[in-house]
Amino acid sequence: MYEALLRTEDELKQAHQANEGLREGLKQALIAIGSQQERLQALEEVIAAQQERVTTQERQQDKDSHNSSLPPVLATGAVCSQSCHLEAMGGTNKTPYGFA
Repeated sequence: MYEALLRTEDELKQAHQANEGLREGLKQALIAIGSQQERLQALEEVIAAQQERVTTQERQQDKDSHNSSLPPVLATGAVCSQSCHLEAMGGTNKTPYGFA
C-alpha cells in the first residue's frame, strides 16, 4: 500500500511538472500570437494606405486621360493654336469647344 501511495505521489508530481510545461508553452504561444497580431495590424495599415494611393493614382490617370484629348492650355489660360496641335484636331483652327 505504501508503494502505491509513493507511485501515486510520483505520478502526481510528474503531472504537475507536465502541467507547468504546458502552461509555459501556452504563455509563449500567446505572446507570439500577440506579436503576430501587432504585425498584422501594421501590415493592414500599410495595405490600406497603398490601396488609397492606387485609388488616387487611378483617379488622376482617368483625369489625365480625359484631359489628353483636349488642346494644350497655356499658362495664361489661352488655348494653344500651334499648327501641330491644329493638325492633331483635324486641321481646323477651332478648339473642341468651338472657339479659336
